[in-house]
Amino acid sequence: MKHLLALTVVVSAAASGPPAPAVASPVDGLVTTEVSFTGGGGVTLHGSVVAPAARSGPLPAMVLVHGGGAGPRAWLRQEAETFARAGMVTLIYDKRTDGYSLVERSYGRLAEDALAAHEVLRVQAGVDPARVGLWGVSEGGWVAPLAANRSDRVAFVVTVGASGVTPARQEAWAKANRLRAAGVGGSMLRAYPGTAVALLTGAGMFPEAKYDPIPPLTRLHQPILAIWGAHDEVSPPAESMAIFEQALSRARNARVALRVLPDGDHAGYLATDGGFAVRNWITAGGRFATGYVELIQSWVRGLTEPASVDRDARPEQPTISTALPSPWYAHLGIFPLLFVGFTAYLLLGIGRRRRVVRPARWLAVGGAVVVSGLFAYLAALLMSSEQAVGPVVLGRPVVWLLLQVTAVFAVGAGIATAVAWRRVRAELRGPARLRLGLLGGTAAAFVPWALAWGLLLP
Repeated sequence: MKHLLALTVVVSAAASGPPAPAVASPVDGLVTTEVSFTGGGGVTLHGSVVAPAARSGPLPAMVLVHGGGAGPRAWLRQEAETFARAGMVTLIYDKRTDGYSLVERSYGRLAEDALAAHEVLRVQAGVDPARVGLWGVSEGGWVAPLAANRSDRVAFVVTVGASGVTPARQEAWAKANRLRAAGVGGSMLRAYPGTAVALLTGAGMFPEAKYDPIPPLTRLHQPILAIWGAHDEVSPPAESMAIFEQALSRARNARVALRVLPDGDHAGYLATDGGFAVRNWITAGGRFATGYVELIQSWVRGLTEPASVDRDARPEQPTISTALPSPWYAHLGIFPLLFVGFTAYLLLGIGRRRRVVRPARWLAVGGAVVVSGLFAYLAALLMSSEQAVGPVVLGRPVVWLLLQVTAVFAVGAGIATAVAWRRVRAELRGPARLRLGLLGGTAAAFVPWALAWGLLLP
């Protein structure tokens, strides 16, 4: 028996109020029980157990593990109720906020939370404790196998839209797909996705970026049903399916089902928006992909049958994810250094009437505009998950085109500055030499930086 975390389980009040009794609704035929429990690190979490009101005997059950980002239990309410109507008791819970943010998270700690919820579900009335598993969507597809590694009491694992590559590589692939969907091509499509993710990682704003999902899969002995939507544009489905197959084969897992939803998106819903709908469940208005619920229902019920390995054909995946670069130019600190280098020339020249190297002023202005403009545009793209691309002309966003034109102008001004400096260098004295030296060094760093970001490329 593997080590099982010591968990404190308390059935009590939900986060929003005093203890609530289970209520059977004649409208939807479901019973909801509010629960509280202690997750990893002593954090109190609150959830809801959703079960069919009419039960003929102990039922299988699943803890539903959230995808990335904030995770109120309401986001998984539609899944919980749908699976309950299909004869499976479910537990949904509010994802932790303590220790989970843009700059801090631990899949190990999230796995502890999932196991704590699992222990709550096992002791619920009407639940078969030998048939309680974990269901994880998106990020939950990394967490659920990791949690199952830590407890033999987890009876099975279901993943939806799980990625077989690292979070950083997966995110870069998704960003490229969102740009393509917006009509973007050229240098921005080539440079932005990987470099932007490298920027976030270097700035400490992408925790668990290098998490390797393969080792937990190679240790997974419990039955697993892994599902991908053929139209998933968030996690690379064909690559992930191949990685799961190889890792689970190494684990000698005897009960594996790798299935594809022909009309499904990343989260198991109908792909009505090109496969990007990570959170259709927020509005509870999305429709599940054809056969999705029935697939999970029949697979869970069939766990008592002889073990087998079942694989669908891998879906078509037009583009392959690539390893991320580790470039110096993606470091967040480069932006302020370049900006200060350009603006210092202007500020140090205030009150000086004579400009012996006139193009230098245009170099400083152009360089400062490009650096600050790119920083602002990147911030808008990252904060909007590439929804703030703006109008696209000839495969380039208008903002990107303006930055490219200004970058070319700055390089031209830099060449003109170098020519003018050679002509008048004998006239230059201490302060002027210092200003031009700083500007020249900044311009020398600006060129490879702008090339790397694609601003000087078609």
